[in-house]
Amino acid sequence: MTIKNLSQLKRAFKPGVKFEILQHNRSAYVGQIRRVTKVNSTSFYSVVDGEPEHHISKANNGLGAWCDFGAAKGWAFDADGTCTKYSTYVYTPNEVLIAFRVLEEVQHECD
Repeated sequence: MTIKNLSQLKRAFKPGVKFEILQHNRSAYVGQIRRVTKVNSTSFYSVVDGEPEHHISKANNGLGAWCDFGAAKGWAFDADGTCTKYSTYVYTPNEVLIAFRVLEEVQHECD
């Protein structure tokens, strides 16, 4: 799924949507598949998919890690589907808070 701006990201993020962390200011989180648990107009919560006992999944009474959307100018959206949130409005690798790709859900048809 290719997200082109913050408005599209907010529309795409619904409970159950998964995303893969490609870059994070805490390197231990890189490669995690997260599942969105709660979303509002200003922020979202996510858990580590399939790991209910992970400390991230247990945070905030089971809602998981909290992340604010912040201002649109703090984000970059690449053609390959990477969504990157920066800590400042200087778009350098040292300022990346999180970069992820929203995973498309596979739809199965009933036979």
